[in-house]
Formats: sequence, structure tokens, C-alpha cells
Amino acid sequence: MKKVYSILMMLAIMVIAWSLAACSSGSDDEEIGGGGGSNAAFTITIDGTLHEYNSDYLEWMSLMGTWESYSIATFLKIDVPSLSDEFRFYYPSNTNPSSYFKVGYDSFEDDATEICLYGPSKYKCTYVKGSAKVAKNDGKNLTVRFSQYTFTWNNGSREIMFDGTLNFVLDY
Repeated sequence: MKKVYSILMMLAIMVIAWSLAACSSGSDDEEIGGGGGSNAAFTITIDGTLHEYNSDYLEWMSLMGTWESYSIATFLKIDVPSLSDEFRFYYPSNTNPSSYFKVGYDSFEDDATEICLYGPSKYKCTYVKGSAKVAKNDGKNLTVRFSQYTFTWNNGSREIMFDGTLNFVLDY
């Protein structure tokens, strides 16, 4: 009887240990961020100063990234709170984001007709390095993964870099 009790106790301990390991707080699916901080989903670095935005903040802001289409302008924009500006990729007015930005698309800087920081003033931006790639497009939302996606403006004296994952609301 003592032997059966010992075996049952060992099995119970193994089940408890397995349960705790299976319920860990990390998830492989949450690893889509890639930003600089421990909980950063998306970062914007301006002239070497890092600005981190965690998942909760991005969800609360909800308009951090948007596709907007008007008769005079069509663009993909990223709100840049620290500058009170928008980073914009302009595209031809007939561009349909549902079909154009397919999963795997990575030519944002090549296909844009203009890239700029838009706010009180408009500054033309120039691509430097890094990448951006569409991870998901369901026709309502576009998810893009940025990897040290860097641009300069103001004759190359200023720099902005995007890193991590950002959701764009497709408003058209």
C-alpha cells in the first residue's frame, strides 16, 4: 500500500508541475512585437530617442495606423505622438488596400508616390534601411511588421525609425 501511495504522490506532483509549465504567462503568438522594451509592441525612435508603445496603449489609441482615401489623397499613415505629426506613405487614389497590400508585401517605400512627415509642416522623407512586411490583411485591418525601418528628413539631419508590429485600420 505504501508503494501505491508513493506512486500516486509522484504522479500528482508531475501533473501539478506539468500544469504550471503549460500555464506560463508567455505565449509564442505574443512574440510579434520586436520593439526595444520588455513589453513594447511597437517603437518609434526619433533622432536616437526611443518611444515605446505597448499593446494596451496601441489598442487604446486604436488609430495609431490608418489607411485613408479621399478624392485628393490616398495614404497609409502612422501617428507619431511625440512629434504630433503623421508619417505618411501616399499612393495613387485608385489603390485598394484590401487587394494591394497582400500578406508578404514589402515594397512600401518603393511603391509610394511620396513619403513624408505631415503636421504643421510637411517634410519629405527618404528611405535609409530596414524593412516593413504585411503579416495580415483581412480587408478591415492590415498588420505590418517593421524591422528597423528607417527614414531621414530635414536634408538628412533628422531620423525616424519604426520597429515592431502595428495594426492599420483600413478606412476607405
